[in-house]
Amino acid sequence: MKRLILFDFDGTVTKQDSMLEIFRYRNGELKYLLGFLIHLPFLIMMQLGFISTKRTKEKLLAFHFSGLSISQFNKYCKSFAEEVIPQIVRSNALEKIYEYQKSGDRVIVITASLENWVKPWTDQIGIELIGTRLKKESGLFDGKIGENCKGTEKVNRLKAYLDISTYDEIIAFGDTRGDKEMLGLAGKSYYRYF
Repeated sequence: MKRLILFDFDGTVTKQDSMLEIFRYRNGELKYLLGFLIHLPFLIMMQLGFISTKRTKEKLLAFHFSGLSISQFNKYCKSFAEEVIPQIVRSNALEKIYEYQKSGDRVIVITASLENWVKPWTDQIGIELIGTRLKKESGLFDGKIGENCKGTEKVNRLKAYLDISTYDEIIAFGDTRGDKEMLGLAGKSYYRYF
């Protein structure tokens, strides 16, 4: 049986939101908290639906990483993936990933987090990744991102990446409403399983 296994990342595979953790990793606790205070109006407007999650994410990314080149940003991401992600990954989620790998299943993480800091980790454990991408790949970091890989976009990106009809079974794991469409695509779905 040919199976496709889909995992959300933040809150499903990890115990904490990796974007918040990379902000803390980059700037320390004080600037991390300052960033939230400064951006509180955006966060409130996002919660109320007046501005998009994407726009808020771009503002926070620009605040925490402004002044860096994209290559410097990628170096931070790689270090973060090596030093911090293993500490915030749920051991039972990692065991489940390894179990599926051992069975010969195709495992893909689909996340709203930037591929820049998740990919070094997924590469290390040998699974595939679909995530939010920066708008540009070189020059100065400006925080601008492409489509935020959540909700319907998770399904759109997956279908653009591979032909799901070639799989006998799709199993998905998620933990928020941003995973609803991905979970709905699967024959077996697990909400907040870990």
